[in-house]
Amino acid sequence: MSAGASIWIGDLIRAWTLIGAGTSEERDAIAVLLGFEAATVRDDWPREHGIPPAIPPAVADEKPRARTRDPDRASQVDSDTGIVRLTPVEGARRPKTDWLEGRRSLPAPAGTTVRGAAPEIAPLFEPAWTRGILREAVAMRLPTDEPDLDALLERIALAEPVERLPLLRTKSLRRGVQVLVDRSDGMLPYRDDQLWLVRQTRRMLGADQVQIVNFTGTPLRGAVSGSSGVTEPYQPPPAGVPVLLLGDLGIAAASSLAERATDGEWLEFADLLAEAGCPLVAFVPYPVHRWPVRLRGRLAMVQWDRGVTAGKVTAFRSLDGGAAR
Repeated sequence: MSAGASIWIGDLIRAWTLIGAGTSEERDAIAVLLGFEAATVRDDWPREHGIPPAIPPAVADEKPRARTRDPDRASQVDSDTGIVRLTPVEGARRPKTDWLEGRRSLPAPAGTTVRGAAPEIAPLFEPAWTRGILREAVAMRLPTDEPDLDALLERIALAEPVERLPLLRTKSLRRGVQVLVDRSDGMLPYRDDQLWLVRQTRRMLGADQVQIVNFTGTPLRGAVSGSSGVTEPYQPPPAGVPVLLLGDLGIAAASSLAERATDGEWLEFADLLAEAGCPLVAFVPYPVHRWPVRLRGRLAMVQWDRGVTAGKVTAFRSLDGGAAR
């Protein structure tokens, strides 16, 4: 394109054709008038490669022939997608890339991920729904500073004394959560899922609001908090702090019978948290029909699977002894 104007090389060729410029001087003059700079022909240009022959008039005036259908091409077209399958060329040689052989790619900067790379695992929960599922599982309904007018009017209509102004409640995560991670052999196939869900919980609430406790069997047999590696007696969190359990409740067969927890131990643990005022929610990676019968209705259990949504967890928590699946 010429400088400072929207005139393209095609316009120049069209002008040559319409005017009938037959000499190089005429073509240069037209090019200059249209804003192009005339090229200077170098006398010392190497001629060893020769000059391309001109197109014969007979060939130039010849009308293009109609394209014939390649019978082999029809067999190469996929009938479902219409995509032509490529046929490998036999005897084709790869270009020499000696300079590339043995070279290694530069390492990615620390703390970065490759865009478009596949996730490390396919988590049990749908990734797009995980944040909502976690929120519904561990959020607590806490009072706000705004009065609950509906509750207040109901008490007045029933002629009940109003000793304390009722307040509106809303779901909140400010109390944090204690996450219990089952390290028994039965949970070995789900170890990566446990780590993935712990990372998602920390991202949502903040690392300082999440306490990680590892255990084998049940937390009553001993708990390991943080990265200390020291097994100590289990301590429930402060009253009102929810507890999220990532385990199988002894469903899977452990390598050692002594490691597998009994239903009675889990009921004792559930009673301990109830007395401490800490609601318990268990994510169990097994279908409902495999859950221990004695624990149903005593523990709030959620099937750890792709079919679970935040709405199902909400409905489950609103029912005493329900099951989300």
